[in-house]
Amino acid sequence: IFCNKGLLEECGVTEYPQTWEELMDACEKVKAAGHIPVTTDSNYCTSWVGYYMSRRLGNDRVMELAKDSSQWASEQGIKDTAEAIAYMAAKGYFDPNIESNVYPAAQQDILKQNNGISAQLMFRADEETKTLRFPFDFEFTSVFTLDGHTLHHEVHVKNCGDENMRCGIGFHPGFNIPFDENHTTTDYEIRFEQEESPIILDCLPHGLLSGKSFYQWKNTQAIPLTDTLFDNDSFCLAGLRSKTIGIYEKNSERKIICDISEYPYTLLWSAPTKPMRFICIEPWQSLPAAETDTSEWNEHAAAACIAPNESYSITLHTTFER
Repeated sequence: IFCNKGLLEECGVTEYPQTWEELMDACEKVKAAGHIPVTTDSNYCTSWVGYYMSRRLGNDRVMELAKDSSQWASEQGIKDTAEAIAYMAAKGYFDPNIESNVYPAAQQDILKQNNGISAQLMFRADEETKTLRFPFDFEFTSVFTLDGHTLHHEVHVKNCGDENMRCGIGFHPGFNIPFDENHTTTDYEIRFEQEESPIILDCLPHGLLSGKSFYQWKNTQAIPLTDTLFDNDSFCLAGLRSKTIGIYEKNSERKIICDISEYPYTLLWSAPTKPMRFICIEPWQSLPAAETDTSEWNEHAAAACIAPNESYSITLHTTFER
């Protein structure tokens, strides 16, 4: 479950609910403050039913009932579950779009529910993530704060396990272009703070490092945008001296600037659709795996190493002048 901690505190919920009654009380406070308490989507909408039923009856009994639906009518726990979910719906605790949300739309809803200045998301490892995705016990916190025209995105990673944890941290922000219907792709360019001759680390065609590198541009401060620029996928830039890189609209003052001073690598990417509808500027602290790497994180180039119970933090600053 994700929650907006800042919004909860604003609504008077200072402690995370530990019981169903406390959760309902929190929902009521959030609703009374004019916010939607609960949202979900197509992948997880049944989780509310399943989790409540498991807490009410125990996992073993739920598994028995799943195999023999003839017992449902006589099982009080099933009736209690239905009444609990119906109560939430009747009280207006669920997002009205809950039936039409397609994963991961509900996660975006959480971001929209903020205090107007900042929003916080937290993700904790579980057995599924450790088995199928990332073999470490961790806590990942993402904090977005708006300061005038600048968006600060802080990332905090905590190693909750008892061994050193390797990880790679990078950002994947995408920006719509053109800025309005009166402009086209060629009205924009990627601009560095100073002239650059970036080394391109080859990671084609599958996003894995091949061990090769080359120059795509030399002694240039601007890369003109065209609808064919990313026909061969992305460009992973290394060796940049500039502290900023941005999308600039030619012949105007409109621009989006990313502070890359803390990042040794920056990836430029867009989908091959034409005309171009967005471009990603992705500052990275580490690199993708190489084609010859195994799944062992110790072999991943430039991966951070976090000791047990220690944390690692980094921030991306993006300024919008539009």
